[in-house]
Amino acid sequence: MSDSTRAMEEAAKPHRARFSFRLKLTVLAVSLALIPVAIVGLVSMNVNKKALSEANKDLLYSVLHHIVRQAEEGLRRDQDELSIAAAALMDSSQSLEQRLALMRALVGGGRLEAIAVYDQAGARIDTIAAVGAGEHKVEFPETLSQDDQLRVSDSSVAVGDVFASSTDGTLRVLLIARATATNAQWYLASYFDLDQLQSELESIGHERLGRGHSLFIVDPSLRVLADSQIESRGTTMDRDNLGILSGVDPQTFKHNVLVFGETSSSDRSMLGAIRSLESVPWAVVAEIPRDVAYRSLAQIRLILWLVVGVASLIALTIAVFMARRISAPLQMLVSFAGDLANRRFDKRVTVHTRDELSVLGQALSSAAVELEASDLRIRKEERIRSDLGRYLPHELVDSIVEQQQELRLGGDRCQVTVLFADVVGFTPLAETHSADQVVNLLNDLFTILTEIIFRHGGTVDKFIGDSVMAFWGAPNPIENHAELALRAAEDMMRWLDVGNAGWKQKYGIEIRLAIGVNTGEAVVGNFGSKERMEYTAIGDCVNVAARLETIARPQQVLITQATKEAAGDLFDYVPLGSRHVVGRRAAVELFEVVV
Repeated sequence: MSDSTRAMEEAAKPHRARFSFRLKLTVLAVSLALIPVAIVGLVSMNVNKKALSEANKDLLYSVLHHIVRQAEEGLRRDQDELSIAAAALMDSSQSLEQRLALMRALVGGGRLEAIAVYDQAGARIDTIAAVGAGEHKVEFPETLSQDDQLRVSDSSVAVGDVFASSTDGTLRVLLIARATATNAQWYLASYFDLDQLQSELESIGHERLGRGHSLFIVDPSLRVLADSQIESRGTTMDRDNLGILSGVDPQTFKHNVLVFGETSSSDRSMLGAIRSLESVPWAVVAEIPRDVAYRSLAQIRLILWLVVGVASLIALTIAVFMARRISAPLQMLVSFAGDLANRRFDKRVTVHTRDELSVLGQALSSAAVELEASDLRIRKEERIRSDLGRYLPHELVDSIVEQQQELRLGGDRCQVTVLFADVVGFTPLAETHSADQVVNLLNDLFTILTEIIFRHGGTVDKFIGDSVMAFWGAPNPIENHAELALRAAEDMMRWLDVGNAGWKQKYGIEIRLAIGVNTGEAVVGNFGSKERMEYTAIGDCVNVAARLETIARPQQVLITQATKEAAGDLFDYVPLGSRHVVGRRAAVELFEVVV
């Protein structure tokens, strides 16, 4: 008894199910009910989380943008007023008393509470305060430090250090300007008051960020300049508890920092964002608790578990009921399937369930009639495909087998791109290696070249000794046939770098290809006799491509003007001028494709 016969007998023996259909149907029904619900729930939570993350990101960025804008505008207005005061002091057409009087008018009608005037050495010589502002409220250093003097130029106002008032602890930022007259030079100093920013942080923080938020401004030393929670104002942050700032170097605040992320610590998990100011090296930081930001996710999770539980109960009830009704007719269908497996096509089955199982029984009975004819038809087609596939392109074989095209002599005119690839120096190679080695080498080479041609939609026409001919555009028309042919030529050249490494080790040689490509009209079809025909392309286009391959240098791809125009500007070309080729009176404009 043969192994195949024994295998068929084993397959025909009845088998007992390891797991009952009723159990499987129950598990399947429950799974089909639960899996979509779980997937939808998980996807919904993921989408919701992403949406919440983007919404929280937009919220934090919006808050930061508002605070930064307020701070920048306040600084700019104070700097502008100090610049105006400096310009008034430099007006040499008026006396010094007149200039100081003008400065007092500016102070009284503007944002600045006071302006201190320093001489060229940096010693304070006067303090101009608004009416009603006592000098105790506007403390200025007696002398300007050398660093403060160096910070300011003639055309700008410098921002100095942050100072806390000795009387009320108010934080102020020193602003410095330089005024130069004909024979004198002064420095002007004023303060940017952070109280307005503090009020803005308190208001916007509680209105837009809500419970548990953090909203504050820090300088590079991590000193808190303003804080919506008030108590941290003026303190220096603990470097072990920086939150979103832990991954940011404070020295980069002057480089337009914009950060969004999530941080976790032992006592809290927060979503935070950072944005730096442009004019001063400060950063605004906003944080909100993660549980507040993602509160809706917990609600979705609870709803998901409830839906899963209800769906499981319903699915289990339906599965048990349906399994009882389906198992009996299924046994009949299983038995009949065994008859079909044993090729007993004279059997029939009838199922009286008036549903899909009844339709299935009728279909199986009809299948018994069709199976034998189908087997014969399939074997016939496979034999035809196998025989024709050795000689014709696969597309043409499919058309012939499906009776979409006659296997007749003759062809059709069409636009094609033809490629010839030849092994350079094949004769010395054949003389120095055995015939078996040459055959194996060519088989390896042609296998890869054929794969490249097929991958780019081409048709292998024939193998001529040590060369291969292929064309694009037939039997199925392709608009970009020239581009595909040049892509294939590039891949052939590039692949040789890999192939030569193996051939160098195995045979001690390296292969070099010369490739010619031309585009034009050709007649493509079956040529020969009724007893022996060949599917190929014939025409002047083919002849020119063959001539280009003969004059191409090793590792060179030569093309004509027609191929260059058809392929377009997708490749790099080197013009080689006009050249006469064998069989053509007129010269051919040649180009080399840079690979």
